[in-house]
Amino acid sequence: MTKYQWVKGITSAIPESCYHYYMNDFDDYPLDKVIVTLKKMKRWAKTKHDIDFNDIIIMGGDLENSYRCVSYTSLTFNQLVECVAICDHIDAVWLRWIILRREATIRLSNKIDREDAIKVVSIIKGKSSKIPYKIDEVLYKTVVSKEPEVI
Repeated sequence: MTKYQWVKGITSAIPESCYHYYMNDFDDYPLDKVIVTLKKMKRWAKTKHDIDFNDIIIMGGDLENSYRCVSYTSLTFNQLVECVAICDHIDAVWLRWIILRREATIRLSNKIDREDAIKVVSIIKGKSSKIPYKIDEVLYKTVVSKEPEVI
């Protein structure tokens, strides 16, 4: 039986606009490789779309080699999808949900079975360090565990 839990997160949708902040999710991927792929993505975005990324904030701590990141850089939806997809070791299921929902969502609260707090573990410096005053927080349901159903 699949177990679910309500968690708190933020969405990529910039309030009162048609733009998005950059977000990404990496599972089972070491921090040094996350940093390398994000720097590579930044160079690609600058070359392809002339996008100067603001700081990329990398968060982790609730599970080994599991990281979420956000950059308060204004992107079109298509640019968001491209910047997520160009990274190494993407979570294809998470990317699919971005496309279906037309926004990215990253979790900021812990799942039930995880004790360590999610915290900032690294920052890739960018054009600006400013954090916007308006960010949409959401509550959403996520999978905690998947166990075969006993009949």
